[in-house]
This record gives sequence, structure tokens and C-alpha cells, in this order.
Amino acid sequence: MDIYKVLEDLEKAIRESRRMPWPWQDCSVIRCDNFLKLLERSREGLPEEIKQARWVARENQRIRDEAMARAEKVESTAQDRVREMLRSAQEEAARLVQESEIVVRSRQEAQRLMAEAEDRARAREAEAAEAARKVREEAEAFSQSTRREVEAWSLRVLNGMEGELTRILSIVQRGRENLVGTAPAEPPRGTAPEAPSPLRENPRGRSH
Repeated sequence: MDIYKVLEDLEKAIRESRRMPWPWQDCSVIRCDNFLKLLERSREGLPEEIKQARWVARENQRIRDEAMARAEKVESTAQDRVREMLRSAQEEAARLVQESEIVVRSRQEAQRLMAEAEDRARAREAEAAEAARKVREEAEAFSQSTRREVEAWSLRVLNGMEGELTRILSIVQRGRENLVGTAPAEPPRGTAPEAPSPLRENPRGRSH
């Protein structure tokens, strides 16, 4: 079918159409069935290349629409992943900051506790040294007091013993003087001293 013949028929139908009255004089009345038939004839008369080009254009549009849809989906998925990654990164950063703050506070608390422990240790060491000094002083004072008491007691004992020995020596001296005053004369030299007479046996002491 000649496409140009169909176009001429369309043009003729438009020119021969009845005009509308004023104020629509620029409009025409055309029978729809005839006009649709002419359009169908023109569509059938299109060259195969035009049909293929139209199909290619439609396919290109479809592919483009699908590509746009996939691109939008990929972009949406990527944005979701980026938002998720950002959220995870923010949470991780917040956790690290919190842990860092906890570590700093723990280190500061440990330093404070160590300082307090050192202060308490120094205070207890000073208290122990003071207590040891007092104990040494008390022990020294007790030792000196005990030594003085022992020396005084020993002196009293020695004085008592000296007095007792003096009394005993006086008794011994008097006994010696008494013995010397009543002792017999010594026999001449060369003679043996007279043996003491044997004791006489008491007759009553014999057994019958």
C-alpha cells in the first residue's frame, strides 16, 4: 500500500469536511469511521523499517525504564547500606568514646586510689614508727627502773648479809676469846699430850 496515497486521502477528507458555524469556524466535522479507516490504512502502509524503528524505540524505552528502575533500586539499596554503615560507624564511635571515657575515668580512679593507699601507708608507717619509738622509750624506762630496783634490792640484801656476817663474826670472836681464856697450858716440848681418860661405863647401862 502506498503511504502517500493514504496521506492524500487524509488531507482530502480534512479539506472536504464541513465547517462549524461561528465562533467555531476553525473546526471541522469529520466522520470518525472514515478517519479511523484512513489511520489504519496509514499504519498498515508504514515501511517495515519504520515499524522496526518504532519497536526499537519502544524496546529502548522499556530497557531505559527497567535500567532506571534498577538504578533507583540499586541507589536506594546503596543509600540504605550507606545509612546503615553510617549508623553503625556512629554507634561504634560512640561506644569507643564511651569506652575511652571509661578507661580515662578508671585510670584516674586507679591513680586516686593509689595516691590514697600511699598516703595511708605513709601515715601507718609514721604511726608504726611513733609507736615503736614509744615502745622503745617505755622499754628503756622500764629497764632502767627495773635495774634501779634490782640494784636497790641487791644493795639491801648485801647490807643485810654484811650485818649478819658482822654479827656472826662478832659471835665467833667472842667464842674464840672465851675458848682462849679457859684453855689448859701446853705440855712441854718432847712429851706427848695426856690422852683423855676413858669414860667409865655406867653399871646401870649393862644388861643383866
